[in-house]
Amino acid sequence: MSKSDCSTYAVSLSFDASFSSSLSSLVQSFARVTGNRTLLEKNAPVHLTLGMFHVPDGKILELKRLFEEFCASVKKGSTLDFCSTDSFKQKVIFLSIDKASSSFEMLKKLNAHLHDLFLPHFEAGANRNYLPEVFFPHVALAVKLSPEQFEKGINWAHPPASAEIQAVSLARCHPYEEIARH
Repeated sequence: MSKSDCSTYAVSLSFDASFSSSLSSLVQSFARVTGNRTLLEKNAPVHLTLGMFHVPDGKILELKRLFEEFCASVKKGSTLDFCSTDSFKQKVIFLSIDKASSSFEMLKKLNAHLHDLFLPHFEAGANRNYLPEVFFPHVALAVKLSPEQFEKGINWAHPPASAEIQAVSLARCHPYEEIARH
């Protein structure tokens, strides 16, 4: 099967309106401070990705069925505590979660359950930070930064925050399109 017969889909957590609005403003501020608009141009809402999968075009109904099954395991209203602003390879700035926290343990269990359900049916896609063996939960604030943009952004970064999970979404990645929300 060729890549043209597949699309990449992400399963992500969405947050309460207050946190999402605050983080959207923060992402816009990062864009102003750094001059880098990459994350804004993606037009994706504030989210935390649990997994990404390559799905053949003919298996969308199966994808939606498995997504509904997965959503039953997500406790909406749970709080995630972000511990700090961090960076990856001096190109990405994000909110991270302490690996010793209950928030991290909850996300790790959700990630493992998602992959148990989806991997027998679909291929993992662009998952270097989302596979159960290498799970790195984060919320991006700025991406694809040049060294100068990174320096401006990391020196300006704001303190951590807490968020309440409000929904689970299923979205095609490129171009971004949410296809289900639970």
